Amino acid sequence: AEEMGCDGDATLRFTDPYGHCMVADYVVTDTTTEANETENTRTWDLAQVGEPVHLPYVQVSALALKDGDNAVSSLAMEVGDAPKLISTVFTPETASNQRYRVTVSNRHIAAISNVTDEGFTVTALAAGTATITVKSVNGGKTATMTITVTEE
Repeated sequence: AEEMGCDGDATLRFTDPYGHCMVADYVVTDTTTEANETENTRTWDLAQVGEPVHLPYVQVSALALKDGDNAVSSLAMEVGDAPKLISTVFTPETASNQRYRVTVSNRHIAAISNVTDEGFTVTALAAGTATITVKSVNGGKTATMTITVTEE
């Protein structure tokens, strides 16, 4: 650790898939370096210092969708338009579990892709109307958006 420019201390945050977190401090007690024909590998042994701190779980109270800076509950697009990035916004911002599922009622009208922690991409495929539903994984909060697609 000293060779990498740090003093051998680390604070690690562990989060389970449900958003429960703990923070613990560690010190480096030993290092091992192994080499083969293609790479060098360095391993650090850690020892926990003190007791871990369990962070409070913060429940999601609301979920919203944004197109840029604007809240959105409906979206109008034309076939052939550039895909739109829709952001997911959790309230409070400190909610422990900000994972979500997104579905579309008619996959022939609109496609959902590039789902990330921050949002997802909507692509207009054919003329018609569909509903996009975003539901928080934990807390059961839902946001919906109607997409109306017209021909060019």
